Amino acid sequence: MKRFLLAFILMVAAASMNLVAQDNRTTQKILWKAVPSASAYIVEIVREGNIASLLFEYQLEVTEPAAEVLLVPGSYFYRITVLNRFKKPSATTEWKKLEVKAARRPHFQYISGSPVYEGDAKAFLIASVTNLLPESRFILSVGDKELDAVVRFNGDGTAALEFNVGELKPGIYRLICRNPSGLEDSIEEALLVRERIAPRYYSISRNSLYSGEIITDMEIRGSRFEEGIALEVSPDSGIVIANLQFVDSNTLRFWLDLSDARKGSWPLTLKNPSGLTDQSEPVEVLSYEEGKRPDKVKTGFGIVGRLPVVFGDLPDLDSVGIFTGFGFSFDSDFGGLIPFLKWMGYSFFFEYKEIGRPWLADQSVDFEMIHYINFGNSFYYMTRFESPVNWFAETGLGISVHKPQYPEGFTTLDTKGMWGLYLMAGTGLDISIRPDIIFRFGGEIQFSYAEDGQHLFPEFYIEVGYRFRHERDLDKYNTEKARQNK
Repeated sequence: MKRFLLAFILMVAAASMNLVAQDNRTTQKILWKAVPSASAYIVEIVREGNIASLLFEYQLEVTEPAAEVLLVPGSYFYRITVLNRFKKPSATTEWKKLEVKAARRPHFQYISGSPVYEGDAKAFLIASVTNLLPESRFILSVGDKELDAVVRFNGDGTAALEFNVGELKPGIYRLICRNPSGLEDSIEEALLVRERIAPRYYSISRNSLYSGEIITDMEIRGSRFEEGIALEVSPDSGIVIANLQFVDSNTLRFWLDLSDARKGSWPLTLKNPSGLTDQSEPVEVLSYEEGKRPDKVKTGFGIVGRLPVVFGDLPDLDSVGIFTGFGFSFDSDFGGLIPFLKWMGYSFFFEYKEIGRPWLADQSVDFEMIHYINFGNSFYYMTRFESPVNWFAETGLGISVHKPQYPEGFTTLDTKGMWGLYLMAGTGLDISIRPDIIFRFGGEIQFSYAEDGQHLFPEFYIEVGYRFRHERDLDKYNTEKARQNK
């Protein structure tokens, strides 16, 4: 019975096994369970096919339940015999299969994974490794310790790794893939555990917005912004944030679509990939009816002096003349009424001109004066460049009154005043030397239909003006107004 029990123990313990041969200098070790009262063990190894002839590769006696051998890759059989204290065989196992395989070093192809931050419980990585075996281990090197991964082999040379990293400090950690043979490969910067950083908000380029706008040049300034930062706003606002651009750790640029925005105060939330957040000051969404104007609007009275050169067809006479004049106007733009026409404006004008014109050669006098008064309304388009020089184009409609004045002795000529319809179109450059002093270089065509006929004046002029401007930052004004109306 005792003999049977010993044999059973050996048969269970010494089952078929696989060993690895790395090179011709590396040995393999066969282990089995110790047998009480055994004085020694005899280990016998034969190649597959040589069992009948008992042509042994190894036949050695050992006193410990282990044997170290040097075998080349191939298929073998082995058996173990127990020697009692009298050095006599007391039990022998059956022949068991032994496979010796060539060892191959694993090699990392790539590794990927999601960001890991301090305090995260888990880290998940995907590793692609050549010579990967089902018994391969993946180990994270943490100082002098090793942290084993829970591994799921995908069957295509990749493995999904799960590490418990809840106690890891911010830093860079090395990943090791180790095959059963002991051969291994590693990636030095495989896992980055990042510190959790909260973004800091400083300012936003505009905090007064208007429903219906699409703003493509919004900017937030701050610090500690990270790539992958998110910008969020309450869904109740109806505001859509688009084209978020991470410029650097201090600057974000983005679009705002306010097509369906609701009136109110809506803070924006900055959220770093670590999950920590900061909030901007609330942005105010106002409706058009609250007087939206896109920038600092210039309104007021202007006084101008003109020195034009005139070429034209006056009643019954051909002439070339030079005149001086002055005028004043009140102007504003359409920003508060129709926001998308922010570069359009209107002006109510009055001007008085004195025209001196030469007579034809067959006349006995050389010169006459004509007094002109024009008043009406004009519409203009002017660029809003961040420059003192802007281009404008305008057209106007009004009333023209003119009265000729002749030298003494020409009483036969009609000197009564005449009036008519006045049309004007022109273009030129507007140059602001200071906010209140302007120069204009331009040209225009004036047409009037009067009692004494039709008049067409091409006119080139230099205009110097002083504008009494009333300027206000209507974004700030409307924000305060909206708060007062709540």
